[in-house]
Amino acid sequence: MSAAVEHSRAIGSAPGPSEWRKREIARIPRATSELNGFIARNMGSYWHPVGTCETRRAAVNGRADLVKKEIARWTQIIKAAGVGG
Repeated sequence: MSAAVEHSRAIGSAPGPSEWRKREIARIPRATSELNGFIARNMGSYWHPVGTCETRRAAVNGRADLVKKEIARWTQIIKAAGVGG
């Protein structure tokens, strides 16, 4: 993760996006040990299921049974992954 932060900093400080950038917004430490601690305290995940367009199409076409089936399937996946509450 620290390598990802450093890579993001390198991209952000490149000349290309300079007209949109004033400074790094987050006060993220530069020292490796402090950076690792910051990451451990602030890291989270973003999870978004794929196939939501298909679920919408099924709902629009009156196939509520498919929507319920898909919701149940993703609920099982989320629980198995330990995501959420």
